[in-house]
Amino acid sequence: MIFALKLVVLPETSRNPSYILVSLSLLPLSLGLGKSGENWTPIARSVMDGLAVATLLTLVVVPLIYAVVELFAEKNHVKREARAKAKYGDQLVPEKA
Repeated sequence: MIFALKLVVLPETSRNPSYILVSLSLLPLSLGLGKSGENWTPIARSVMDGLAVATLLTLVVVPLIYAVVELFAEKNHVKREARAKAKYGDQLVPEKA
């Protein structure tokens, strides 16, 4: 899992820092600075929270789920090949119709 995290997540965060920059640009608005800042503070906080969740899902959760599914599929493929080789030897394995 750590390997998948290093392989997928870290290059993506360095390549596309826009999520982080947008969140930081909303910081003064979320603190309620300026005229009528108290009116815009809840919206700014909601947008920042939404961006944080979307960033977490996009950069961490989805690549990790992909890595787990890919690892499972690879192990399953190796097991199938071993069973077919044990059953049929070096002959061609019949394909399913």
